[in-house]
Amino acid sequence: MSADWSNNEVVRSQNWHQRLWRSLGFQTQEDAAETDLAETFDEQLLNTLDALKHDKTTTVKKVYLNDETLVLKRYNARNTWHHLKRALRITRANRCWCMSYHFQRAGLNVAEPLVMLERRWGPLRKDAYLLTRCLEGQELLSCLPAMKEPEKRQVKAAIDAAFAAMQAYKISHGDMKASNLLWVDERLFFVDLDAASKHRSRLSWRHAHNRDKQRWLKNWRDNPDLLAMFKE
Repeated sequence: MSADWSNNEVVRSQNWHQRLWRSLGFQTQEDAAETDLAETFDEQLLNTLDALKHDKTTTVKKVYLNDETLVLKRYNARNTWHHLKRALRITRANRCWCMSYHFQRAGLNVAEPLVMLERRWGPLRKDAYLLTRCLEGQELLSCLPAMKEPEKRQVKAAIDAAFAAMQAYKISHGDMKASNLLWVDERLFFVDLDAASKHRSRLSWRHAHNRDKQRWLKNWRDNPDLLAMFKE
């Protein structure tokens, strides 16, 4: 996984029925022109999406393209009213795409975003999809309690560093469940950035940051030792 993917050039294309953002660090065929590459991948992606099953809020599936394992996420409306309410708002896929770059530039690890696709009807957003590289790691919710003390302290240091980076760049995650943080090769990775934000004011960031910290501590309310460690 490239450490500097946030510097990759991004191709954006938009027409009345879709918006497509694609990282040029992701190739779907060799020596293809940029426009042809976007069109080819778009067709492959749509064919894959037709096979996805509907879920309440998101549908996540591993897909395999060019001998690589990727993760494809479709963001679903809970009901018709929810779909109409979000039709004029930024999609969760779009937010995840943008916040992935903000997090990476802040020194916070996330899955590399490859393609963001919105199906649209003019200005109205419909379905939205995000394709990222696959992270092979463990959720902290399940793996942290079983770790030995030195590794727990390593995680604590990574969490402290992450909160410091969020403060420096005025960003918040918005859903600091321990299941949204992965431990991959002794590094901390963030997933599910659809509630994340880049704040303009210090006051706005402070409120969101406090919520992030409270939500993080809530993960360990049934584990006094971990709760005490993260309160240090």
